Amino acid sequence: MVYDVTVEPPAPALWIGLHAGGQFRLSWPTAATGFLPQFTTNLSQGTWSDLSTNNLAIDGTNNVLVEPNSGAAQFYRLIKR
Repeated sequence: MVYDVTVEPPAPALWIGLHAGGQFRLSWPTAATGFLPQFTTNLSQGTWSDLSTNNLAIDGTNNVLVEPNSGAAQFYRLIKR
């Protein structure tokens, strides 16, 4: 018996830090092509929304997005598209 197994590489690291004015700075490697950031305000609901990448910038070898701080809890992840 022979099995053909395809293993997807793990999602790249998503770094989140504080930016000027209390905003959030999200960054991930530019080499991780095809990954898009998403967010949710409630992990138990399982509903994720795409972040707009209209203001995506490149800083060295990282994609960078700056997001406003809404004051509410927000959770972020990268998803392969």
